[in-house]
Amino acid sequence: MSSIIQLQKLKELAEYKKNYCEKCGKRKYYAFTDDTGQEQQSEHVHSSVFRTKVDTRDALELGLFQAVEDIPSYQAGPRTFTLSLPSLDLFQRIVDTIALLTEEAQFWVGPSGLRFTSMDMSHIMLLDVHIPPEKCEKFDVSALAHFTVRIEDVKTILARGNRNEAVHISMNEFEEEEKVFFQVFSKGGYRKKEYGLHLIETATSQCPLPKLDYDATTLFDAKAFREILEDVEVVSDQVTIHALPDGVSFFGKSDIGKVHTRIDKISADILEHTCRGESKTTYNIDHIKSFLAKLKPEVISTHFST
Repeated sequence: MSSIIQLQKLKELAEYKKNYCEKCGKRKYYAFTDDTGQEQQSEHVHSSVFRTKVDTRDALELGLFQAVEDIPSYQAGPRTFTLSLPSLDLFQRIVDTIALLTEEAQFWVGPSGLRFTSMDMSHIMLLDVHIPPEKCEKFDVSALAHFTVRIEDVKTILARGNRNEAVHISMNEFEEEEKVFFQVFSKGGYRKKEYGLHLIETATSQCPLPKLDYDATTLFDAKAFREILEDVEVVSDQVTIHALPDGVSFFGKSDIGKVHTRIDKISADILEHTCRGESKTTYNIDHIKSFLAKLKPEVISTHFST
């Protein structure tokens, strides 16, 4: 799920201001054919209900970070998209994890996929979620768009579905009231529930990811990793991870005592391991366990440097 965050300015800004309303971000004129068959232009009407204050195009003008992987250039267009996720269970776990950090979630949708990136209020934890287009059953997105919703509302909607159902997310800025729609439906499509959530007014921003070069990268079996955390938690609320080329050690100490667990590189609990020299890092165990309890991953990848 990792991705490169690049800063991309909007080159066609003058063209946008010519064709799009600076107040609400909608297209200024719409073409239509009248009763006589002649082509005419109609000026748009402002929607005053739940309109986001800062439009995506304005946000790019300010130089905010845009999540891009393989986008050759930013394409002009309305904030309209449609995507389908094959697993309600996976998306529900992602939403539950986001709820640990924030009450209002701002999602970004672009040609590189669906993305959420945010830090908690204390700036201790950063969550970066990226669902690429190839992981979606349907992905119809031509331009960068964003929407902000109350995460508890999304959790309530997903709770009405079954884990083997699919989730369809869509938005159309040309609707009278701009909303994001969540559809939950069975695999056969015989039963479908649609919910439309009003967007929340919020400042448009995207949390940039730090670009770092890590000396130690290890892919663990998630069950084994959780067991190690529980071993260390017996005596400490923090875990120190010490990586060497031939394996990884876990340490913890407090007034109660100390604990040390080591896993060799050839162990079945380590799926991949690369380490340049020696690296150490320390984490709060509760913070890690809170993420793992919601995401329920099968593998865990750690990246760090001393």
